[in-house]
Amino acid sequence: MKKRRIYFYPRTKLGKISFWLVLIGIVVVYSQYWISLAIAGDNPDTSLQYIETGLPRILKIAFSLIALAAIIIGGLSSIISIIKYKERSIFSFISAIIGLLGILFLLGEFLVPH
Repeated sequence: MKKRRIYFYPRTKLGKISFWLVLIGIVVVYSQYWISLAIAGDNPDTSLQYIETGLPRILKIAFSLIALAAIIIGGLSSIISIIKYKERSIFSFISAIIGLLGILFLLGEFLVPH
């Protein structure tokens, strides 16, 4: 019986790419948030409902689409590396779960009216 080892960091090339894509997607989400907070600053008119503060809306949309695409592509490639190349690393399983959550989020946005 062959003993399988479980690693933290992925060993295959596709596993490494998927891990870094998911990590880049998470970094883009948080960088958009922190940049928007830094630009908003101490605006005394933030109590008004219709004041636009932070990043312009087109940049928020672009950052969100880039992050969601990176997370979904990274998650799908992580699933492929787990199934096809028998990748057994903790970060591959975590990136697969995050990718599946990204797909679930995208489906929820289109299927659930709000």
